[in-house]
Amino acid sequence: MDPRRHLANCLQDFCIHITRVASLQIRLDQAKALRRHPADYALQARIDQENQRAARGGAGSKLRSRRRAGRGSKVAAPSCGPLDEVDRQIEESARAITIELESEWQEVRRCRDELKEAAFVPPHAVNGVPPAEWTHRLIFDVERTANLIGGPHVDSVRLGRPSETEREEAARRIDDLRGPRLDEIPTIAATPEEPAAALVATPAAEAHPRLRVDNDVAILDGTPHSLTADQAKCLKLLIEAEGNWVSSGEMKTTKESKERPDRIIGRLPDPIRALIESQTGKGFRLRPDGLDARL
Repeated sequence: MDPRRHLANCLQDFCIHITRVASLQIRLDQAKALRRHPADYALQARIDQENQRAARGGAGSKLRSRRRAGRGSKVAAPSCGPLDEVDRQIEESARAITIELESEWQEVRRCRDELKEAAFVPPHAVNGVPPAEWTHRLIFDVERTANLIGGPHVDSVRLGRPSETEREEAARRIDDLRGPRLDEIPTIAATPEEPAAALVATPAAEAHPRLRVDNDVAILDGTPHSLTADQAKCLKLLIEAEGNWVSSGEMKTTKESKERPDRIIGRLPDPIRALIESQTGKGFRLRPDGLDARL
């Protein structure tokens, strides 16, 4: 494989997994916070159920969340189940997130190590940055991003808990790595004599899909987007259909919730939703330019 393409793939994979780790850390913090207030968790779950029933039944008003209603609200508090059962559910959820988080962190470490091995010194300056300095900056930024998310001991199996400031800095660095830094790599010439644009145009035989789904993350043109479980299942079905129509009935058999497919599709990230067509009586499909990078 071309060393530039290999390096670009390593950087893209690192960004995908580090983004997923950051998202899981937030979910785990939320689960731990709920354990301190199980009654609020049970009440909110009940309110959400009532809201879903009201939406399906066409009711004009819905119960408001406890956070919005406040203590002085006249919203009736639905009855909650036993708090020990609620606490058990929260604990199981936190345990599942922790297992997934540890697995993703191993992937981050693997991608980081592969990137450091794949990194090379360009034969020329890149955007005005000297070759050796460009390579040093890339490795440093990857290491710094991993440290912000995983703590000062990045090789530890156990992750630290980043502060809000560290999370914000990590998010900025991830955006830079998967944006401008990733875009720089194809402009590097393999030799001083090779035109820098030689790698920019991808040959038709090597054209790749624009959109793919990896667990609960959709990657569109190299940029990861977080998905719910139902969104991921529906989107995978559309990708596998290769531009053919997929009916709402077919989508209903792939997801766990009872939510309508059009509402699931409607809440997809804007860049992905723009690639999906819908038609009454036919269902949904991916537009041709959403399937192939050549179009």
